[in-house]
Amino acid sequence: MDAAANLQPTPPGDGLSQARDLLLLASEELRGPLTSVSGYLQVLLDGEVGGLDPGQERVAEIAARNAGRMERLLDSLIVVSHLQAGTGEVRAIPMADLVRRTVDRLGPRASNRGIHLGLGVGTDELVMADRLAVEQAVESMIDHAMTFSSGGGTVDVIVREELDEIVVDVHDDGVPLESEHLHQVFAGRFASAVAGPRVLLGSRLELFMVRLVAEAHGGSVAADITSDGRSHLMMRLPRVATA
Repeated sequence: MDAAANLQPTPPGDGLSQARDLLLLASEELRGPLTSVSGYLQVLLDGEVGGLDPGQERVAEIAARNAGRMERLLDSLIVVSHLQAGTGEVRAIPMADLVRRTVDRLGPRASNRGIHLGLGVGTDELVMADRLAVEQAVESMIDHAMTFSSGGGTVDVIVREELDEIVVDVHDDGVPLESEHLHQVFAGRFASAVAGPRVLLGSRLELFMVRLVAEAHGGSVAADITSDGRSHLMMRLPRVATA
């Protein structure tokens, strides 16, 4: 008997759900060993198993930084999977507080790389959101900006209100976005192979997930270049209507 005859078709509508479940399971399973790798790299860098020469230390630092980036991407995958499955916790949260906490948490990482991370808050309004998902999105925007900023550079994060939306702006003066590729910044896998390096490296997963988070909350994302040549990422979320 043909083995294929024993295969059962996937019930209509179940394929997407199963793919989402597989993505969530794979992300959670990978998170454990990756955390272990990061931990052992930190043990090496702390000199707990003997000193490293400058070359070895540099290699370990690069490996640790990339392991940390992979951990953050897996965290984003987990958050988005929960969000799309409808298992996230949505409630009214003060956007300024969320962004302030995220900037505080990323401060040491920015300092270690010689980057000044600034914050400007112009509103205390609330948004209806899954706090973990939106926090992950804000962190991804800031992380993207820091990735392309060199030592001595500046990344500014601004929270403001515009009409019925709360806007989070992230500006940086690092490697600039290319004006002809602005529409591809949040495009994920649709980013053109001829796009500039910032679009390809920054949008394939991290910024694509920022877009998914924003759109799941009824918001939007955009990118542009400011008049002084700084790269600008923007996320808009509906604010909670006041009585």
